[in-house]
Formats: sequence, C-alpha cells, structure tokens
Amino acid sequence: MRSLCKPSNPNQKIGILYEDDGKTSLSFKNKKIGGGKYPSLSQDPKDSTIVHITLAGSTGALPHDVEKSIKDTKSKTPVSLSLTIDVSVKMKSFVPKSHELTVTCDFKVSTLGPGTKILSQKCAANF
Repeated sequence: MRSLCKPSNPNQKIGILYEDDGKTSLSFKNKKIGGGKYPSLSQDPKDSTIVHITLAGSTGALPHDVEKSIKDTKSKTPVSLSLTIDVSVKMKSFVPKSHELTVTCDFKVSTLGPGTKILSQKCAANF
C-alpha cells in the first residue's frame, strides 16, 4: 500500500532535515495493520513536500472490519484509521542536535476498496 504525506515547514528562515531512521505505522482500532520507513528528506524554509510512503502489511490476520471493507466493493461503511510517523529531525542551522518528532493523523476513509476517498483527517505533532 502506498500513502502520501505532505509535511510543511512554516519557518521563514530555517530548513529541516528529516533523518533516515523514520518509521511509520498504520493502525485500525489500535491494532497495527501496516508499517514502513519514512524517507530522509531535506526541506527548505516555507516549503511543502509530497512524500510517498510504502507500507507493508503486518503479520497475522487483518481485523474483520478491515477485511470486510476490502472485499465488499459496494460497502458504504466508513473506516477509521490512524497513521503515526516517528522521525528524527534536525534544524538546518548551527545546532547539530536531533529532536524526535511524532506525528499522528487520525482519518476516516469511505472504503478500503476501489474509489477510496478521505472523508476527514485530524493530525497532531509532538516535538
């Protein structure tokens, strides 16, 4: 599964370096159903960048509601998911120290089958 993320750097003077140790996790009702790496990224001040994230499925069976949504192409039942990104970041300045950044996005999609649309999204960052 591929996912898109669009980090934005609102700072007008300092760039951000996202280091290559980042991890992502996709969950349904607090059960991890997929994960992957967050790519390293260098972001200039006032920049937004589209990041492609590839998620691999977790071991074990998918929760019943997820399996049902994937198989039932006519389902109108929305599915709530959570994407968490943990990554070390450095400011492009004279301070060489890394800081841990965790971003969690809770979102609801129309279905997990063809024609999926994001119905709502709420993200929070912890620096």
